[in-house]
Amino acid sequence: MTLKNLVGQKVINEILKSKKNGTDSRVLVVYRFSLRMLSACLKMYEIALEGITRVQDINKSREPLHYLEAVYILSPANDSVKPLITDFGFRRNRFSDFFGFRISKITDFLFRRKRKERRTQ
Repeated sequence: MTLKNLVGQKVINEILKSKKNGTDSRVLVVYRFSLRMLSACLKMYEIALEGITRVQDINKSREPLHYLEAVYILSPANDSVKPLITDFGFRRNRFSDFFGFRISKITDFLFRRKRKERRTQ
């Protein structure tokens, strides 16, 4: 089994399968580096088999889908965390619920700073 296959199976088993709350379809929201990783190790039909009906870039304009859950796969970059906090800010949430995963560690300092910025807006 190749490294790509191992990573693909890990993403399916630990991220996509682990967080189903009974909904048939979900949205996958990714950062550009997360998208590269997913594209390298999975085909779109494999993602669709796990109930993902849409894949969206977190830094592009996205429509609110209040009736769907979202699965976020992000990196610790500032331009990755800020849109996540905006999606679930003081106004109506963009999705009904979300599950967040990271491809590397997001420091507590960065997350607290972004949340504080959102509160002051």
